[in-house]
Amino acid sequence: MLVAIGVLICLGSYLAGRALARRLLGIPGVSPVAKDADDGYFEAPGARRLAWRLAGPVTAYLVAVGLALLSVRAAGDRILTTQVGVVPDGPAEAAGLQAGDRVVAVGGVATATWRDVQADVAAAGPGHPVSVSVRRDGAELSLTVTTNASGRIGISPRSESAPTPIGRALRKAIRMPITTAVHTARSEWSLFSGERKEDLIGPVGIVRELSTEGTRPGVGTRFALMLLAYPAALVWPLTLFVELLLAPRRRRRGDATG
Repeated sequence: MLVAIGVLICLGSYLAGRALARRLLGIPGVSPVAKDADDGYFEAPGARRLAWRLAGPVTAYLVAVGLALLSVRAAGDRILTTQVGVVPDGPAEAAGLQAGDRVVAVGGVATATWRDVQADVAAAGPGHPVSVSVRRDGAELSLTVTTNASGRIGISPRSESAPTPIGRALRKAIRMPITTAVHTARSEWSLFSGERKEDLIGPVGIVRELSTEGTRPGVGTRFALMLLAYPAALVWPLTLFVELLLAPRRRRRGDATG
């Protein structure tokens, strides 16, 4: 349903942009979707006629960018935090760390990011005890963990979603209608040629991607916006093809009435 709505939104914007541009540019002798045109159309300046024909695809592209921007902003950036999961039977679990603990210091050095945690644990080296301070239920605990032979302690970061900065989100959204169309074309060709047996993008890919997030807040909104943005990214290139098919031709004299 959402995919169909996305298609209708993009097609509607194409037709609306074409009709509005015809009125604003004063293109005579042709209707928004007619293939035949009167002499008045061909007497209009070539640049004006070209602008009218490009108005629909450009409008469809801008709508696709707008939907992509909403999708990118809703998805946000996935940031690795110092709140951790604990590997079963690993050094961290043996030392008393629990899933959901937030690491605040390693070896007495405060940790603000997951990279800080990684670097400070790695600095201890394999088989060495390291002090790990964690915050649990509002209280701070200090535990001693002995690194394993790989120099690790058996913890993994949990991720959080943060709003994507508007500038970066806009740059990504501007590229998405183009990259989505290209990647989809490549994927469909791979399926057709037998190189790949499974569709990894499109609605199936979107469902698979978001299913890993379980019931995180905002998953439903992200799902809806991604399903709206995806078909819009595929429809706008088709409007360029339609413009080639709808290139106005001079109406025959006998067809001027009726």
